[in-house]
Amino acid sequence: MIVLFSISFVYAANCPPTIPKTYYGNVFCEGSALSGTPEIRAVIGDGIVGIDNISGAQYSIDVSACSGDTGEIDFIINGIKANENGDYAGMGDWGKSVNLDLTFNTCPPLTTTCSNGVIDLGEECDGVNLAGRKVNACGTGWTGTISCGSDCKIDYSNCELDNPTPTSSPGSPGGGGGSPGGGGSSGSSSTPNENGVIDLTPADNTPEITNTSDKNETISYEGQDAGITGSVIGFVKSGRGIATLTFAILVVVVGIFVIVGKKKK
Repeated sequence: MIVLFSISFVYAANCPPTIPKTYYGNVFCEGSALSGTPEIRAVIGDGIVGIDNISGAQYSIDVSACSGDTGEIDFIINGIKANENGDYAGMGDWGKSVNLDLTFNTCPPLTTTCSNGVIDLGEECDGVNLAGRKVNACGTGWTGTISCGSDCKIDYSNCELDNPTPTSSPGSPGGGGGSPGGGGSSGSSSTPNENGVIDLTPADNTPEITNTSDKNETISYEGQDAGITGSVIGFVKSGRGIATLTFAILVVVVGIFVIVGKKKK
């Protein structure tokens, strides 16, 4: 139980777990049912919060954002956005299932745009194209490099804790002056590049973050190999893990009751 409790803290420090909200329905383009099995993505802002495939002109996609990530959901198929939008309100939407038919004025291409080297709508990166991010943009308190995954999402699995008390999760803004105008380190540039991204990486290559929007977003990631102690402290300082802490405590309490019940029998 102690191990389970510790693991839940480590995961919560990076991206607090949520119960998905499911959207499902039919898909039409140019007045007809969509053919093929293309990939559909749910996107909030610049962050991908769900990926699935369409089958028989129908879709079902689980929206699972990091705790604190809320807003309007765009449904995108190979760079083409549906006319309809969903929404995600955080904990209040956990476990909900919503029927929403999607329509497209132009039929999306059946072949995926991921891996063409161009960042199309619904992608965070593509191949070596990181959308203006630096390869060492793990974030304040983290060291290592980022890359682009095969699903065209930023991969933070090579980022490791550099500071025992990180001020943010890998790739998330707001960590120690990482956001625009937030008092970043001297030597960094505040001029957006051609992609509209402000590079906040100091001249001495200390890991800093670059923002792809003016919103405070936490980019979810998987496979972080971080130390438990530092992650726990970072989680407590983040102020975003109340729901996860409650969930973890509930798991421990239930486990205790199960153990006590077995002993009584």
